[in-house]
Amino acid sequence: AVGWATQNISLVNTKVTANTSYLLAFSVNDEKDISILRKNYNLPKYLAEDIPSLKKFECIAMSREGFAIYDDQGNRRIDTEPRRMMCLPPLSYHKKPGEVI
Repeated sequence: AVGWATQNISLVNTKVTANTSYLLAFSVNDEKDISILRKNYNLPKYLAEDIPSLKKFECIAMSREGFAIYDDQGNRRIDTEPRRMMCLPPLSYHKKPGEVI
């Protein structure tokens, strides 16, 4: 797996974007970039319209392969729909972890 990051997907080589299976889109204001996301990941219009107003840690997760979704019973299913989600920082993000007693 390879990871990459950019603030402007329109500046990324199309060979790279064509081979990107998973993408997290944070707040984007450029219509050209949003149009590329809609085209490459079948992003519905209502989610594309939300992208410019995403708050801190919010993103739209998209995948060509689908996400493994688990219900409260542990049943697994694959869902290919883009999802609005929130990225959570690690538990030790704000302070050093305490000692184990």
